[in-house]
This record gives sequence, C-alpha cells and structure tokens, in this order.
Amino acid sequence: MNEDYSEKLWPAWWVWAMAGVIGGGFGLTVTRFSRPGGALTAVVMTAIIAALLAANTPELAVRDGVLH
Repeated sequence: MNEDYSEKLWPAWWVWAMAGVIGGGFGLTVTRFSRPGGALTAVVMTAIIAALLAANTPELAVRDGVLH
C-alpha cells in the first residue's frame, strides 16, 4: 500500500514581507528622480522578487516509499 505524497516548502511569512521591503527599497532609490517611477519600480521589483521566491520553492515528494 504505497501512497504518493508531495508538498511544497513555502517560505515563511517574514521572507515574503522582506521581499516587499526590498522591493520598496528599490523604489525609494528611484523616487529621488521621479515619484511615479519610484512607485512603479517598487511594485515591479516586489513582483519580480516574489516570482523568484515562488519559482525556487522546493518540493518534497515520497513515491513508492522513497524520498525525492
């Protein structure tokens, strides 16, 4: 009776919060020159960082009693 199981190991909530802080930091850098540009930069960089976190989230799987 072998059951397959898989689970993604998502980052902790504070890692996602730090992604927002770091994205905001990029925006603050650009805000000196353009406020709308700074806001856009913050949103885009936060989205890119979040996408990279999601894409690199590891997955554990057990198939036929073997951990993969």
